Parts: sequence; C-alpha cells; structure tokens
Amino acid sequence: MHEHILLLHSIFNQYWPHIALAVSILVGASAAIHAAMTKNDVRAAIGWVGIIMMSPLLGPVLYLIAGVNRVRRSHITELRDKTFKQFANYPEPPISDVKDIAGAQFRSLHILGDRVSRFQLRGGNHIKVLPGGDHCYPAMLLAIEKATKNIALQSYIFDNDKVGLRFVEALAKAKERGVEIRVLIDAIGAKYSHPSIVRLLRKHKITHALFMTNPFGIRMPYANLRSHRKMLIVDGLYGFTGGMNIRQSFTNEFGLGRTAKDTHFSVEGPAVLQLFSAFAHDWEFTTKEALPFEQWCAKEWNPPLPHVPVRCIRSGPDRFVGSNHHMLQGAFAVARRHIRIQSPYFLPDQVLMGAINTAARRGIQVDIVIPKKTISGW
Repeated sequence: MHEHILLLHSIFNQYWPHIALAVSILVGASAAIHAAMTKNDVRAAIGWVGIIMMSPLLGPVLYLIAGVNRVRRSHITELRDKTFKQFANYPEPPISDVKDIAGAQFRSLHILGDRVSRFQLRGGNHIKVLPGGDHCYPAMLLAIEKATKNIALQSYIFDNDKVGLRFVEALAKAKERGVEIRVLIDAIGAKYSHPSIVRLLRKHKITHALFMTNPFGIRMPYANLRSHRKMLIVDGLYGFTGGMNIRQSFTNEFGLGRTAKDTHFSVEGPAVLQLFSAFAHDWEFTTKEALPFEQWCAKEWNPPLPHVPVRCIRSGPDRFVGSNHHMLQGAFAVARRHIRIQSPYFLPDQVLMGAINTAARRGIQVDIVIPKKTISGW
C-alpha cells in the first residue's frame, strides 16, 4: 500500500502540470457550457464564457459562486401554487374580456398576462394608493394592530431605526395576542442598519428568516439574486405592496429634509391571496416550512367599493425573473397615447429600450421621471 502511494506521488510530481491543465480544461469547459446553455441573457452568457475562458481555474470558481441561479421552485411549491388558484373562493369568475373595463387595445395584454403569470385576472379588488411613508406606515401598523390570526411580512430592507422599532413593537404586541407571525428579510438588506433589526426580532421571539444567507453553502447567493419584494399580508384579508422598504427615510417626520419618495398600495380582495402565494414560496424556499393556506388565507372577501380587476405578476429572483420584462414590452406595444415611467433605478436593457423607442416613433408621448439623486438602499 505504501509503495502504491509513493508511486502515485511520483507520477503526480512528474505530470502535475499536465494533470492541472486537463482539470482546468474539463472544469472550464463544463462551466462555459453551463453558462451558454442556461443564461437567458445573451450578454450575460457571453460575459461568463469570456471570464471562464480567460481564467480556466478562477473563472469557474467565480461562476459557481456568483453565476449559478440556485433559486429554483421545488415540485412541492409548484403543486401548491396550482392549488392556491383552485382553493380561492372568489366572489366572481376570472375576467374574460377587458374591453368594457379598460379598452379593446388591452385584450392582447390580458392574453399576455394569462401566459406570463400563473395567476388569473380577478375582479372584486379594492386598491388604494399610499403616496409615501407618512400614509403607508400608519396604515400598515394599524392593520398589524387589528390582526387576529396571522401576519406575513417581507421586505428587502427592515432598518433598525425609529420606524423599524414601531413595526417591531406592533409585531411583538400582536404575538402577545396569539397572532402567528412570519417575517422574511433579505440577508443583504438586513445589513443596511447596525445593529440589525434581527436582534430585536429574536429578542421578542418573532419568527423570522433571512433570504439567501450562506455565501459558502449549497445555496450560494449570486450577485443579483436578492429578494426585493415588499409585502404585508394580514389575516389573509389585507395586503400591502409597492416600492417602500421599512425605514425612516421615507417619512417627513424623520427624513430630515431628504425624504425618499416612493409609492405603496393597500389591497383588499382576491389579489391578497396571490400576494400571499408569492410570500409562501419565498418562505418555504428559505426555511423549508410550508404555510398551510387553509390557515393563512381568507376564503372570501368583502372589499369596499370601487372594485377593480387585479393580477399579481411574480418576478424573480428565480426563473420568473423575466415576467415583468415581458409585461412591460406588451404594455409599450399596446400604448396609444402616453407612456409614463417613474423609477428610482432606470436601467433598461436593449430590448426594453428598443420597445420604448419604437413606441416614441409611433407617436406615443413618453415621459420618464428618475431621481436627481438616488438614496442608497432605496
């Protein structure tokens, strides 16, 4: 046995450059093929293949850490996703024609939505615009205070500041009342404040989790695979979603003259179930805990008037990442008079930029509003 080890050691010492070359070619080729076959974005595929070819050893390692999308929905969650659609006791059938609601030109957009999203366009929803944290946070906190069964809260950033403390206090009181709570924060977003709000959640024994935490484990995060969802679902009846994280900079009270501007929406009706489905998928992926929809979702709603048709479009960070992209392309294509875009980050790819330019050349007025100065962690 000892002689065999010495022989192998001698062979390795003599041929190690050839062995290293063969391994680097094998690993590099495997990584390059994977990138070429799995990347939907041609530019991303070309970029990764270039990095791998230029550095056959370091390139595959970087690709393994930052280039492989490991956020995949399990077979269980896919089946449950279908069950969510079947379970809901909607007060009316899916919207079959949007002509009378929004105009004939939106029929094609309705069809596109049916094919892009797993969720159907449903009526019976009440939507209220909440312009800024001064309107949004009090409404969210009031919903938490009135919760009787459960609360699902998800945010990219949940700061340990004066607004964040108000939310923790409200959640802690709800927990004392016997309300079941789940809080999901992105692992990177949780680091925007020091110390992290996680310490307080742990202190109050509020069930929480961090999305994509371990950089060296089986689910290594990829540079842009973060959860930017901002949602609150209370008792399966009331939902909130939009662009605002939980942080004091969105309020005039604590903005110190530099208040961040953004918009949130309160939702009542069948769309709340669709919001919760997105949360439940992310929660199960992160914690392996399946949230029983019979306990977490309402079976019927009685939202105030007026009612509007709503459908949720789930986007990223898994294979649904292109959903919003497709819907925007469709919306630009059916526009007849005006396209208005407002975003804290306006970074369209060539396809979207081409769709906007084409709309403008058709005579559509295009207005784009972006911040003069972007606040970190918007």
